[in-house]
Amino acid sequence: MLDKQKHENECHVLMPGKGKHYLIEDIYYFESSLLQIHGDFNFINGIKTPKNFKDFKEYINNLNPDTVYFHCFWPKFIHYLKYFNELKIQTFIIPHLSNFTCLRGDLMQNGKTLCNGKVEINKCLSCYVKSNVKKRFYFAIWIYLICGTRYRSYYNINLAFFRGISKKFQVVNFINNLFSIAHSDTIILPLSEWYLNVLKINGFQSDSSFFNKTNLVNQLVKPKPKSMLKLLFVGRLTKSKGVEILEELVNKIDSHLFVLTIIGPEDNEKAYNNLFNKSNVKFLGTLGREEIDVEMRNSDLLIVPSISIEMRPLVLLEAVENNLYPIGSNIGGIKDIIEFYGGELFEVGNTRSLQETILKFLK
Repeated sequence: MLDKQKHENECHVLMPGKGKHYLIEDIYYFESSLLQIHGDFNFINGIKTPKNFKDFKEYINNLNPDTVYFHCFWPKFIHYLKYFNELKIQTFIIPHLSNFTCLRGDLMQNGKTLCNGKVEINKCLSCYVKSNVKKRFYFAIWIYLICGTRYRSYYNINLAFFRGISKKFQVVNFINNLFSIAHSDTIILPLSEWYLNVLKINGFQSDSSFFNKTNLVNQLVKPKPKSMLKLLFVGRLTKSKGVEILEELVNKIDSHLFVLTIIGPEDNEKAYNNLFNKSNVKFLGTLGREEIDVEMRNSDLLIVPSISIEMRPLVLLEAVENNLYPIGSNIGGIKDIIEFYGGELFEVGNTRSLQETILKFLK
């Protein structure tokens, strides 16, 4: 975006909450691959890291920007946003992560079922406490049984108890901050039609919420059945990305019927060991954009088995550009993109549903 308008605008980049100064040439982005920014970025005036909120306000006052864009937004950034509102500076937020309206960060009720997105104190508190405090409390009980009545045991149990109480205040504060944003002049730019509806049911003004389809014109065509499929997975091998679904899939489908290629960082040793000892699984590690495009054009199906909400997966848009037919979980932005451009949906977290969908493409 900046490259297209670099002769018209000046951009300053701030990184709240960080402790170092960064140059634009040194920034790395983790999406479907590890990419380094190249080219002439002299039109960006470096990256400034405020040491504290006072430093931040001084920098903003001296800069006097016309507009401000939050690339991501966590509850701790509310003070920054309020300050921009006080100065009457037009502010935009693109919530590309679901933690904008969900403290769990996945918009899954208790981590099991898709949440309708409605923010309510009792519902959100129950869900958040179950995901954060319950494990700590049981761990404290376990310590107590093992160590007896030592100070550490009492400390852990009490700590878990008081954390449970403090979570209520954290949830209430989070919701109050969220609603203050909803009634401010801040413009929210959701990345999926599904999330646009989530914002609306939480009181965000419809005239301040926009959802724009991409400018991609490809309409994907369903590939014809083959005797051997080339499957592709691009991303991190984490639970939220559906790595456990991939592991089950590899074990359930005859290895002579498909080859699975995985592109992504080697940061999950367990998944690496479970998957890459299979003869029909190839691991290519982290690749650049052009190399990923080549792999996409040489594959039959892209697998996107995420079990938590994805706003607008970049890998799906890249697949559309390369005419690669996707199979994805029936949730959030994955569903939006596949229904708009083409592809197949399967029941989220259901390996059998994914398996049955893949088998449709085999002779």
